[in-house]
Formats: sequence, C-alpha cells, structure tokens
Amino acid sequence: MYDLQLKTVNFHINKMTVSSLVNRCVGGEVISKIDPAIASELVGDDLAAGRRVAFVLRRLAKQGIDAFFRRGVLIVQNPTRISPPAKKKVFQLGHNVIKDNLSTRESRPIQVKLRSYNIDTGKMQEATYTENGGEELIFDLDGISFSELKKRAEEIYHEIAGTGLVGEFETFGVPSVQHSEIITFKDPDDKARSKDVFVDKVIKTWSAKNATFRQIIHPAVVKFKDAV
Repeated sequence: MYDLQLKTVNFHINKMTVSSLVNRCVGGEVISKIDPAIASELVGDDLAAGRRVAFVLRRLAKQGIDAFFRRGVLIVQNPTRISPPAKKKVFQLGHNVIKDNLSTRESRPIQVKLRSYNIDTGKMQEATYTENGGEELIFDLDGISFSELKKRAEEIYHEIAGTGLVGEFETFGVPSVQHSEIITFKDPDDKARSKDVFVDKVIKTWSAKNATFRQIIHPAVVKFKDAV
C-alpha cells in the first residue's frame, strides 16, 4: 500500500465500475483480486484527480467496500457479500480463548434512510431499512443505483444497530488470524454467543520475556452470507 500512497490519480470518477476504477488506479503494478459480486457496481460520483491512489481506494468504504493487501495481493470486497470458508478457525472458551471481553449487542430501534442524487434524472432517490422502527438516521451517498442504495441501507443498519458480538477476546498465536476473516467463536455455556464472526481488527503481541505470542481479536457486526 506504500507505493499507492505515493501514486497520484489523474482522472475523475464518472460512472465507473469498481473493477475499472481499481484497474485504472493500480494499472499493471499490483496484482488485484476483485470479488465478482461487486466488480460491476458503479462507484459514487466523486472527484479523484490529484488524490493519492490509497485515498481513492479507502473512499470505497463509503459504499461498504474494503480494499486491503494480503500477501502482496490487493483484495477488494464487500464483507456482506462474502461467504464463510468451508473450514473456519475455531476459538472456544475453556480451550484456546485466554480472556473473553465479548458481549452481545442487541438490535436498536432505528431506521436508516440513505439518500442519493441521481445525476441522470436530476432527482434525489431514497431507500429506508429497519427491522424495529424507531429513530430515523439519514446518510447521503451520491452516484449509485437505486438497487445498490437499498442494499447499502441494509448494510449500514446492521453495522450500527444489528445484533452481534462486540468487544474483544484474547487467544494464543495459533491459529493465526487476519482482519476480514470469518472465524467461529464458541461459548459452551451460551449457545447465543456461539457463532461465526467477521474479524474487524487483530492485535498481535510477542513477549520475549515470557516467550509468548498472543492475538487480541476484535469482531465487527457484519451480516455476511449465511450469517446467523
């Protein structure tokens, strides 16, 4: 990502797909892997010329799209559109979980309204998503289709108000975990806390004094495919 922090974009985004944007940004300098589920999505209209490539790729997060490097490959994906691997890494209380600071976040009664300006019609389009009604929260995201607007409204709802595990837990260094993985957390005494979770952040520590390698794993509430 360091090279992309130095490289400058020399074009504006105008009805570009995710695939074409990424390819124009990185050219043949970087190997990229773009999830086919989002490759043809239109990117929101935004000024890009003069910006660093790394900045432009980070801006994709407004549409729920993550761009990050893994083993030298640029991964571009929407975490809500991916499926858990067939064989997931398992972390279980009483087995390989050292400290458990996770809690269950219950859903909040809110409504997410997402507004977008349609440059072709000159009109605002809106999409609302809720599961329990409640306070209305409004977000603006220009330049995307109405179908994507509806999907993004649901994604934002689950990010800020959906039910899931929040906090952190500490485990050993093996199996090694990276952010954006889907893993399994098990609590033998509470089935409601036993579920697949999306990894938002991992902090890895090494103690030379004690010769111990630890990981602190922070899950995020993401409704990925087949999530329960």
